[in-house]
Amino acid sequence: MGIDQKVRPNAEQVRFLLEAGQYFASRSRMAEACDIFQGVTTLAPERSIGWTLLGDAFMNWDKFDESMKAHEKALSIDPESTFARVYYAQTLLFKKQKDKAVAELRKVMEKDPNGSDGTLAKQLMKAVEQGVFTKTK
Repeated sequence: MGIDQKVRPNAEQVRFLLEAGQYFASRSRMAEACDIFQGVTTLAPERSIGWTLLGDAFMNWDKFDESMKAHEKALSIDPESTFARVYYAQTLLFKKQKDKAVAELRKVMEKDPNGSDGTLAKQLMKAVEQGVFTKTK
C-alpha cells in the first residue's frame, strides 16, 4: 500500500476501537479514551459516533470547549442523530447554556420518546427542572 492510499477500517475494526475507547472512559482514563476516539475520527471521519464519543470523553475530562467542537462535528455529519444531540445537550448544560440545551433535549425527546437517547434526555431535563445545573459550588 502506498503512502497516499487511505486506510479504511471495516465496521468490526471500528467497533473494536470504539469499545476500547469506552473501556478506558469507563475507568476514568480520559486521556487514553480521547486518544482512541481521535484515532477513530481520523480513520472514519464520516461516522458521527466517533465524534460523539470523543465529545463525551472530553466532557468527562472537563474539557468542555473540545467537547463542544466534537459534538458539533458529529451533528454536522448526522444532524438526525439523537445520540449525538443528547450528548451535545449534556455538554451545553455543563457549559451553563441551559436554554440551548433544553431546546436540544426537546428535539431528542420528540424524535426518540421511548428510546435510550430519549430516556437520557428526559433524565437530563428532570435534572434541569430540579435546578441541578443552576446550583453553584
